[in-house]
Amino acid sequence: MKLLSAITTAAVALSAAEAVLPVNFISFSADTTEYNGMVFEVRENNENELILTEYGDAKGDVVIPEKIGDCTVTAIGESAFINCRELKTIVIPETVTEIGLLAFQGCDSLTSVKLPDGLQVLGNGAFYSCDNLTSITIPESITTIGNQLFGLCNSLTSVTLHDGIQSIGWRAFKDCTSLTEIVIPRETTIDDTAFEGANPELVIYGYTNSPAQAFAKENSITFVALDVVKGDMSGDGVVDINDVTDIQKLMISDEELTEEQISLADVDGDGIVCV
Repeated sequence: MKLLSAITTAAVALSAAEAVLPVNFISFSADTTEYNGMVFEVRENNENELILTEYGDAKGDVVIPEKIGDCTVTAIGESAFINCRELKTIVIPETVTEIGLLAFQGCDSLTSVKLPDGLQVLGNGAFYSCDNLTSITIPESITTIGNQLFGLCNSLTSVTLHDGIQSIGWRAFKDCTSLTEIVIPRETTIDDTAFEGANPELVIYGYTNSPAQAFAKENSITFVALDVVKGDMSGDGVVDINDVTDIQKLMISDEELTEEQISLADVDGDGIVCV
């Protein structure tokens, strides 16, 4: 098999270079190979690609190889690092396009991870209960935040979503109690339970008349519009004398101001509408 040949070639190359590695650094069988404690399997129907299926004793700082011999590592399998509680950081090569279901669940000590720019699949619950993960940036190739993806990530304080995110799934950020603000793109839909157990001080930044605004209102979460010009009562994008006149009319009106009117008219953000 091509994998066998590739691994044999790699082992010979290491020996020739007098690499300072243990003798059993690479071992192999017909369909699997072990590399520095990581177990890989050949991808079905493509013997040039490898899936990391298991690293049960991962500790400290781990670097996943991009290639082993002539074979490319393209995926991290389901539950590959599950409950590796001493794993602190993980370097994932840009060749990886898939991260499976529950791949890093329960990695309590994991503090940081950079997702590959070309990642195509990010499985449900992949980082569930990673208690010390503090920040994450979703690559533009991912369009869905899956179910329970970051649930119980109690230390998560920063989440960066790109404009192409289409949906945020069931309990995706459940009990992320350190998350106090998040920017949600204009078209992104949000499951009713996505922020279940969130910090009471959570602020959602988004756009007027968006699913995010509706979600925030339905769940009593503070919403701040990114596309509103303070003082622009007419909505024409310019603050002028006409807007000042509109604010004055509101001030002398007997009608109770709506939240949107207050947000627009309160130019200095002190909670008081005045001219």
